[in-house]
Amino acid sequence: MTRQELESTYGVNRAGVIRTRGKFQGEMIYAPFYYDAGNSGRAAKEFGNVWYFEVQKDEREIFPELKDCFGIVVTLDEGFVFSTTFKTRGEYEKSVASRG
Repeated sequence: MTRQELESTYGVNRAGVIRTRGKFQGEMIYAPFYYDAGNSGRAAKEFGNVWYFEVQKDEREIFPELKDCFGIVVTLDEGFVFSTTFKTRGEYEKSVASRG
């Protein structure tokens, strides 16, 4: 999905937080994008319903909120999606290592 498609699908405030009720409520606009990528098998690392991604240059262009992030983890828990970003490779790798 493009950012425009995401913004037309979900109510988003000026900070990019999804306001529409449902599994993405309270998450940033990029959460559904990475959730779909995880469901499609495109995660860099996968641990059940936990998907890790290294943020790519083109993704930073789509989601400027991620400009200073190395990676992101998206978790599906009891029907809700949660995302956490990592500023550095070290933080990202430490989180991945804690799973495996």
